[in-house]
Order: sequence, then C-alpha cells, then structure tokens
Amino acid sequence: MVMTLTCSESGCLQYCKRAGAVLNAGALIAKVTTTLIFTGKFPQSDNVMPVVGDKLNQVYQSCKTTLENVFNGYCLPDPYFSEKVKEIIEKFMKALRDPTLPLLELQEFPSQQIASVIDSHAATLQKRADRDVFFLTTQGIVQLVQRYRNGIRGRMKSAVQELLRIYLGVETQFQHGHYDKCVQALRDKHKDDMQAVTSCIFSHYQVAKKNIVVTMLIDHVWGNEPGLTDELAAILNELTQLNRSENSRVALCARQILIAAHQPAYKLPDIRFFPQTRLQLKRIQAQKNGTTYVYDFPDMFRKVLERVWKEYKELNPDNSIEPPVQPLQYIELVLDSLNTLVEQNRTEGENDIGMVAWKMKLFTPEFPDGRDIIVIANDITHLIGSFSVREDLLFLKASELSRSLKIPRMYLSANSGARIGLAEEIKHLFKVCWEDPSDPEKGFRYIYLTPEDYSKVFNMNSARVQLIEDEGESRYKLTDIIGKEDGIGVENLRYAGMIAGETSQAYEEIVTMSMVTGCAIGIGTYSVRLGERVIQIKNPHVNSNRYGALNKLLGREVYTSNNQLGGIQIMYNNGVSHKTERHDMEGIYSLLRWLSYFPLLRVVHFPFYLQPIQLIVKSIFPTTIRPKIFTSWSSTSRRFLKLAKSGSLIQPTKPQAIMDFSKEDLPLIIFANWRGFSGGMKDMYEQVVKFGSYIVDGLREYNQPILVYIPPFGELRVELGSLLILPLTQSTWKCMLTRCRGGILELKA
Repeated sequence: MVMTLTCSESGCLQYCKRAGAVLNAGALIAKVTTTLIFTGKFPQSDNVMPVVGDKLNQVYQSCKTTLENVFNGYCLPDPYFSEKVKEIIEKFMKALRDPTLPLLELQEFPSQQIASVIDSHAATLQKRADRDVFFLTTQGIVQLVQRYRNGIRGRMKSAVQELLRIYLGVETQFQHGHYDKCVQALRDKHKDDMQAVTSCIFSHYQVAKKNIVVTMLIDHVWGNEPGLTDELAAILNELTQLNRSENSRVALCARQILIAAHQPAYKLPDIRFFPQTRLQLKRIQAQKNGTTYVYDFPDMFRKVLERVWKEYKELNPDNSIEPPVQPLQYIELVLDSLNTLVEQNRTEGENDIGMVAWKMKLFTPEFPDGRDIIVIANDITHLIGSFSVREDLLFLKASELSRSLKIPRMYLSANSGARIGLAEEIKHLFKVCWEDPSDPEKGFRYIYLTPEDYSKVFNMNSARVQLIEDEGESRYKLTDIIGKEDGIGVENLRYAGMIAGETSQAYEEIVTMSMVTGCAIGIGTYSVRLGERVIQIKNPHVNSNRYGALNKLLGREVYTSNNQLGGIQIMYNNGVSHKTERHDMEGIYSLLRWLSYFPLLRVVHFPFYLQPIQLIVKSIFPTTIRPKIFTSWSSTSRRFLKLAKSGSLIQPTKPQAIMDFSKEDLPLIIFANWRGFSGGMKDMYEQVVKFGSYIVDGLREYNQPILVYIPPFGELRVELGSLLILPLTQSTWKCMLTRCRGGILELKA
C-alpha cells in the first residue's frame, strides 16, 4: 500500500525507517528538522542574468525547453499558466514553420545533399581512428541533418512527436490499476534509481496542466497544419488508449481529431472540430468517473460478438456455420407513465433516470439462432448513477422480466448507492439556533424558519414545523423536512431493499452476472454481490461506504482512497469478485465467454453417461478456450466435454463454486486429492469448519450429475473422504478411483 503523507512543517526530512520496513501503530517514519526563513537581502552582483536571444533558433530552443519542463512537472501556477503556455506554443510552432530555422539563411536546408557528402567522404577513410575523429567532428551537423532529412514538415512532425512522447512516457505508467499499484510498479521497475520514480510521480502530479498543453498543441496542429494529423495518426491513436479519468480530456481530443481528419470536406463547413454535443459531454463525464457511457455498451457487445465469431472460425475453419451479418439485436426497456415496463426504440441519451435496461438477442457460435438476455446498467452521468425510486423500479421490472422468461440477467454497475438528496427549497432558508453563538462547536439546539421564509414554502408541504417563541421572536422550528420532490429521502432505502431481495431471488431462478465497470457503493455493492458471478474492472472499487465517510466516522484520516477498501486486491482475493479485467471491452468479452457455458434456458437437464475414465480425462483437457474464475482462492473452470457441457474442475472445492454450478445446471466433476481440512488457529478463526459443512449442503442439493475422480496416487483423508465417497445424492452420483489411498489420519499422526 502506498499512502501520501503530508507534513505541516517545512524543513529537511530525515528518515527513521528504511523502505519496505513493517510499520506498527504509532511508528515514527521520519523527522523534520525545521529551517530558518531567510529574511535578509541578496548581495549586489555585477553579473547580469542571461537573456534569451531573439534569433529564431534561440527562440525555438527556449520554447522547446519550456514545454519539456512542463511535461516534466515544472509548471507556472494559475492563473498565469494557460496564458503563458498558449503564447509559447504559438512561438514554438511559428519557429518550426519558418524556413530560415535550419541555418537562418537558406529557404530549404539541403540535408540530403549534406548527408550524402558526409557519407561519401567517410567511406574514403581507411583507418577506424580517422573515421571516429571525422564523425566526432561532424556530429553536430549530422544531427541537424537528421532532423531535416524530410524537410521542414518532417522536422515539425518530429518535434511535436517528441513532446507527445514525453507526455505518454509518464502517463502510461499510471494507467493499469489504482495509484498505489502504479507507484509500486514504478518502484519495482527502477529499483536502483529512485530519482526516476520521483521524477515520474512529480510529472504526473501536474497531469491537469500537462493536459492543457497537449490539447493546445494538438488543436494548433489541426488548425494550422491539418494534413500533418495523418502523419501523427499513430501517436494520436496511442493517446486515445489512455483510460484514466485524469487523461480523458486528452484522449477525447485525440479521438476527435482522428475522426475529423477522415471526414469529407462538406461535413466540416468552416469548423475545425466537431461540436461538443450532449452525448460527447456525457462520454467525457463517464470517462472522468472511470467508466463507459451507458449507451455505448450495446456497441461494445456487438464488437465483442464479432471477435467471438472470428475466434470461432479460426478454431473451426471447416465448420459450415457462418457468422451472422448482425450478431446483436436489442431494444430498450423503459417505464411508461404507469410504471409499466415497455419496449421502446428511442435516441441515445433520452433517459431521464439513472438506470437503463435492454432486451438483447445475441447470435453466438453456441446458439447461432440467437439467445435472449436482459442487461441492466447504471447511467453514471445522471446524478452520479444514484438509486432512487424510479431507478429501482426499472431495475425491478427488468429483473422480473428475465425471471419470467427464464433468461440470463446481466448488471453493469457504476453508481454511488442510494440517493440521499436535500430539499433545495428549504436548504437556503433555514437558520440555526446555537447552544452558544460565540462557540458553534458546542452544538445547536434546533433549526428553524423565520415567519417570512416559512410563508415562501407553506404551500409546498415540504416541511413540518412547530411554532415557538424564542429569543424575543416567533420561529417555526423544523421537526421534519420532507421535500417537495419524491425520491430524495428514506423511501430510496425501502426500494433499494426491494431490488436486493429481487436480485437474491433472481440468483436462485436464473443465471445472474455482474460487471463492476465504475464504482459500486451501498445498494450497488449488494446488487453485485447477491448476483454472485462478478467481474471487476481493475480501477473501480466495490464498497459499502466511501472512504471519506469512514474517516469522518473514525475522526481521523485512516484511509486515503476507496481502493483501499474495495479494490481488486481486496474483493478479488476474498472471492467477492471472481475475475478481473483491465477495461470494459475485455470485461464484456469475459461475460459473454462465461455466458457461453450456460444452457439457453433454466429448464435443461443433462443425461449422465458413464464412459471409461481414460476417455473422460482425455475429454476434459482439449485445446479449448475456457474462462477461469475464483483463481485467487480456488481453481475452478468451465469446459466443454465433447458435445455436452462439463462442470467444474475444483482444486480444492469451495462451497460457493458448487452452489453456483448447481444453479447453472452444469454437471460437476471433482478431482479429489485432499488430505482433509486444515485445523490451525487461523483456519479455525476463519471458520473452516462452517464453510466445510457447506460442501455437504451444496452436494446434497446438486441437481445435475456429479463425477468424483480420485487420480492415481491421490489421497482422501478424514472428513473429506466421507463427503465424497458416500453418495449424498441418489442416481446422479458416480465415483471413480485408480491406485489411490484413503485413511483416517496422516501416518505421522
């Protein structure tokens, strides 16, 4: 874990703990020796500070150095920064366009000819020492020639690329995982050079100002040298791959330029950029929150399905099944005026609540005629994705539809939990009666409205009051604040509980899956957990509360980020999240691959055919693509077994996995080679006996065939032997073993 510690005093830092030392509560990490502030005057000096010359090459070099310093983190404070950097970029690009820059004399710098002369003369030198001296002498002019080998335009492209490459060199270090993880990766990469680590962090600290420089630079190139954008397409594409919210401004700008560069002239009448439409602004807002704009998810599903079909054809070139022209069909599900769920084709972004749902038909290699699913997603751009009454109702109705149709339900989570709002009409009117007006820290007695203010909200029925006389005046003491708008109070908690219960029921009846694409807070977290099958994107977190609220409750700054509470290092390791992915596109891919192992409807039962064990084992390990889950604390996977579907390969078994596979209607295969439950103090504290007993429940209730295979030289001991050898179910239980051992105790015991 990496925490930023701020010292309130200035001075020299002396470390008391080495890097990597274990810290206990109250440990002294470092001391600060305070320094005296200099209050005197500097002595007079006859030396004059160097002044940058006004020659073109001097101006160019000065501007280039200034821009490089900005990308290294050395920035002027606001409000001077933006104005100054705009002026510098103008001078920088003007100098690059000036044909006198190479030698300040010639219109075109003859770089090709000079390079040819240098190379020809070097070829006549026989001795290596003579060649070395010659190249050392001409090094400066050779470098200048290289810069202008492709003319002034090539030099301009090279100069812009160099600056953008400095920006990317730092920011790409902070794209994968949360900040703590990125800093740790930097430390591991530069173990012997901590200066490189601190320089990178120092530069990243000024990312907001660096973004301003990059966008100004790109805008200038597009506005004055539009043809150059084609030549810069490669590095602009790299900029669009930046996925952190702090880089969203640059990524969007680069994407707009690339799109605009390929538009016909008539689509850009006298404008240089696409207008910032409402959808674009929403995309920016979603990206700042570390997620995808909700209406872009259907297109993601389509692209992933195209990828799935491409992989399928590569693995099965002789198969006659052809990919569909349109692998995805979908229609939005909305609430009408009577809160009835209806299908409706409407323009993207027309939603007036923070929840969106679709009914989708996916055409996949497993089901080329199509399979239906319900997808429910938060809209982070609407009141930060919070759950209110209408959001909960849409979630409820869409989930109920999936249960009635017996089709899978996917939930894409990016929210801030239940909405707790304020009555705006009361907020700016109420006054406080303090216990001691001179010392507010002693608390308050009540809040109230004056008669004049109460008359403004009397007809709104947004508050309940009690008329009192206090401090020589009439006051309307506020006893209840209701608000004129519905959906801003405790009613949201009631409906949140309703969708939690619905999700729990859905998990029992259908296949439920979730992807945490943005943060998940409160009811968002429970809706994910109750659905069980969870894919978590690496940057978002899954929390019951935000870290700031916990710090206030604890009375001190204990936590520095939400990732400390619900990042993948917590939720993946404890089994709440079953798989992690770097970004949303890979997350959707994992969801669809996982979905491919489920029956079309929750009514399918597989026949149990007992085959020779050699054939079964051979069939379990074909060269097929398979999603692995629970890999951090239990190795499980879903695989195809010939034409039928196979269940889990568990090493060792976890009760949650058994319950999941049972509800997925998958046959279960257990490779048993266990020496019993661990019985140490830590294991007992973590309830190994309780969770071990859940295995009995899972196997007893399992509704599909179970095959237990004890491999050669495998062992079964103590309780696990009785669990797996004695059939807990009736006709669906088969056990196979070859050259294995069973016993009550270890030999040494």
